[in-house]
Amino acid sequence: MQDLPLFLFVTVLAVLAPGSAVVWTVTCALRHGPRHIWASPVGTTIGATVIAWICAAGLGAVVAASPLLYALLTVVCAALLIWLGISTWRAEPVDIAAIAAETARSPEEAAKSRRAVDRSIFIPAVLIQATNPTIYVYMLSLLPQFIAPEADFTRTALILATIFGVIVLLGHLVWSAAAAWARRFLSGRKAALVLNRVCGAIFVLLAVSVLFDAFRTLMPALARVA
Repeated sequence: MQDLPLFLFVTVLAVLAPGSAVVWTVTCALRHGPRHIWASPVGTTIGATVIAWICAAGLGAVVAASPLLYALLTVVCAALLIWLGISTWRAEPVDIAAIAAETARSPEEAAKSRRAVDRSIFIPAVLIQATNPTIYVYMLSLLPQFIAPEADFTRTALILATIFGVIVLLGHLVWSAAAAWARRFLSGRKAALVLNRVCGAIFVLLAVSVLFDAFRTLMPALARVA
């Protein structure tokens, strides 16, 4: 591999840039607090790393080169973001006092509740990454630039993809921890309700943005077909 420091720098900037995955991580940490800060970062990392490995193996090029597959992934991704937006908008506000009251419940009930919350955070985090077609394009354009011509392409790409996954995990843990810390300033049912409304609206706007970007990307292919 070549220019590894530059690859690390570019990847850190990409990971920390606000996007649908970052919004989900921050939203979940703000809503559910420090007990659940790991769920979204781990889910996001699994989704991102699997996509990066797929691209490193060359399979991502199939998605990027196929207008039909790209459009299908775009629709799935947008539908997921809209569903998350509506679910977050309609979700019952989570008050810090209610979270603190978990200690009054039996350990079994509290553990069961925490596992349910973790699942509700983790699974969408994986799906947000796995269904985002722009990640395929991004990884396919990024990886070849940092692989020397004489190197084993697949092996080097897999190493870079794994490094990418580690940076995703660390970056989202930072986002999640920061949001959980900031949560103390948003205590109260009214603040939680406003948070749900704002985050829900952001997810719907992100869905519109995904569809618009995909339409703009697919326009040349559609024009050739016509």
